[in-house]
Amino acid sequence: MNNGNEKNHLLQGDGRVLGYVSKGVKISRPGEGKTDYRFFMEPLSPIPPEFQKARERGYGFTGFMNELGYPINAFPNEEAAEAELEKTFGNAFFLFTPGLKNDKYFVVTDLVKEYGTTYINKEEAYLPIPVFGTWDKPMFDGDMDKLIAHLLAGKPLPGLGKKHWVRTEVPQMLVIHAGKDDSGKQRFLCLMPRKDKAFKDMHIGQGGAYFHVKKDNLTWAFFYADDPLLVENVVRCHHDPLWFVPESVMHVLKEQFVPLVEEEEDKAEKPVLSQQVLDQTVRDMMGFADDLDMAPAEEKKETPKKAKASEKSGAPVKETKPAAPTVEEKEKAFIQCFIRRGRQRGFLYDERDLYNFHISAKSSRLVILAGRSGTGKSGLVRLYGEALGLTPSQVAFLPVRPSWMDDGDILGYLDRNRMLYFPSDTGLAELLVEASRHPEKMYIVCFDEMNLARAEYYFAQFISVLEKKENPALQLYNPSLEERVYNHSDYPARIPLMDNVLFMGTVNVDESTYHFSDKILDRANVITLHQRKFSDMARLTRREVAPEVEVSADEYRQFRKDEGVVTLSDEELHLLDDLNAALDERGTSGGIGYRVVSDMSRYLANIPSGSPMNRKEALDMQIVQRVLTKVRGSREQIGYLTSLNEENKLIGRFPELLKKYSQVSAFTESLRVLERKAKELRTYDYTL
Repeated sequence: MNNGNEKNHLLQGDGRVLGYVSKGVKISRPGEGKTDYRFFMEPLSPIPPEFQKARERGYGFTGFMNELGYPINAFPNEEAAEAELEKTFGNAFFLFTPGLKNDKYFVVTDLVKEYGTTYINKEEAYLPIPVFGTWDKPMFDGDMDKLIAHLLAGKPLPGLGKKHWVRTEVPQMLVIHAGKDDSGKQRFLCLMPRKDKAFKDMHIGQGGAYFHVKKDNLTWAFFYADDPLLVENVVRCHHDPLWFVPESVMHVLKEQFVPLVEEEEDKAEKPVLSQQVLDQTVRDMMGFADDLDMAPAEEKKETPKKAKASEKSGAPVKETKPAAPTVEEKEKAFIQCFIRRGRQRGFLYDERDLYNFHISAKSSRLVILAGRSGTGKSGLVRLYGEALGLTPSQVAFLPVRPSWMDDGDILGYLDRNRMLYFPSDTGLAELLVEASRHPEKMYIVCFDEMNLARAEYYFAQFISVLEKKENPALQLYNPSLEERVYNHSDYPARIPLMDNVLFMGTVNVDESTYHFSDKILDRANVITLHQRKFSDMARLTRREVAPEVEVSADEYRQFRKDEGVVTLSDEELHLLDDLNAALDERGTSGGIGYRVVSDMSRYLANIPSGSPMNRKEALDMQIVQRVLTKVRGSREQIGYLTSLNEENKLIGRFPELLKKYSQVSAFTESLRVLERKAKELRTYDYTL
């Protein structure tokens, strides 16, 4: 409590209390010929302990109607004042800061009307819940993973201070992050401990709010703003970063939460598989059919025949265990899950794009999604993480800032005066350290709108490290200083960069962005998503889906195939030689290097069984993603490679070479891209 004006002897508490205006008023005469009326507030949420003692002695909270906007002498008598109070504020929630005046009675200060409602439950206890961010301005730019990382690390969350929070003995059970989903719909991420009744080591001060919870003790749930449970019961404040949830409703909410990570001991104690795991196992056994009736008829008839033969012979029937699924079958099941989950989530992706994305992700260290804004690039990365069964803490989205100039902006820096390493607020260093200490788990790092800054600057160390085959590692600071750095156990000088981390990026190409140099393009599969018809959107349905079973890093590594040598055919290699010669013909920069050829070979070797793309079509896709990205510049520079004649037919060295090697592939996609570039050259004299 803070001392106020000594003359009035007002002691004002910290934090906000939820309450309502009770019936009845009392006349007050602030001066000769002046009449005001005192109203009374009933608190619905906990009050500070020091106020609670006075409350037990019969004190009540009071204020004056002039504080509600009514002037002096506004009412002729108490009945009129009470009638107006009931009419205007009888069904309204208020927030106020408690105060104690002259040690005789409570007063309300900083009084704010929240909104009218029809469901004030005057017998219910409302629990205060902190809310971080707003729908239009989410905290950490909507990066929910960063919120979770701050919770787990006990780092401060900005936006909640002493002026909002009342110190009570009521345990803090819930933390809320306001934001929106991929479609722009208002959504809340809610987090609460799994076992304990409250967060441990909670502290709210001037620097923000600190919570602490272990990863295996954290549960989460999403709630939408139009959820009837919230609309009909929860007070969501408009003026303060608070919710007030009825205690009875809190138990209903808690039933909808799921663990952030499954506990190993829980798995050991439960002899029965979850329905989700059981369904997946059955699909594996039955050839990964979506419907069990799709099992071959021969398999259905075989078991009864064997049983009858055993009965005649008197021999006991032996149960035979189904063969464990092969790596190909596991990968096929994963891809089908990836495709199915996209449909269930209401995404409109071409199936070939999903296969292309998966092949690119497992065969190269960097995948870049390009295309128009709003075509689902970021959503595709999130969907892939969901299909892998990754938790939010295993997927990091880093919104790129135009001010980024070096890797210190995304990793952090060493303060040599204090010998402390200060990580960047991106959370990237923490994720990479965690990934290095958990090689059995998969992680995804996505640089969103990667070309808002020059990737060659802030991504420079990654460019060098990602191509290393043996012991790749990022360096945070000089290893010779490591023993002198106080927090070196959390932030070592070098972080091993293992193959359990998938690096991805999204780009929009417009006047506000930078173009990638060849050193980036040589290391990445650049995928432009196909945009389907808008009429297909009418058939989309969106529904909530359960988390998938997590794919371990070892399982994902089994999906990868790397022969270690180039396995392209002679014709395919001759094609690449001729394309490279065409690029060099007039000194055009951006030829095809050995690294690109090796990566293309690895991509083709990683085509999974059942893919809608055969090898010829996949080679076409690689020409688009690894070679044609270098065909850019003015008509004077690259017009000889692709252009349109007077009859609007495609001509140039590249179309000629693709037609020459038509036995290798039809090159449908490559010719389409070359035609688009030729049209841009004709219209703008330049293509990107």
